[in-house]
Amino acid sequence: MTLRAWPEWLFLEVTDGDPRPPAPPAAQVPPHELPAALPGFPLADRGRGLFLVNTLADATWWAPRARGGKSVFCRFDLTDRAV
Repeated sequence: MTLRAWPEWLFLEVTDGDPRPPAPPAAQVPPHELPAALPGFPLADRGRGLFLVNTLADATWWAPRARGGKSVFCRFDLTDRAV
């Protein structure tokens, strides 16, 4: 995880070795398409990370890494918030 701060923004980058695009947040997937690993959602132990990031961040995106894997980025605008 990498954090970068500027006066107006905070950027968060999380990298992993999986080259596949990030899965959509479970809250955005129709219930009949939720994987079996998420029984009892929304109280499941996993699958909420991107939902939380998409809810709290002002922008999110991802990019493949040159040596494999991917990075997921989010930007928080600081000018309109108390930090």
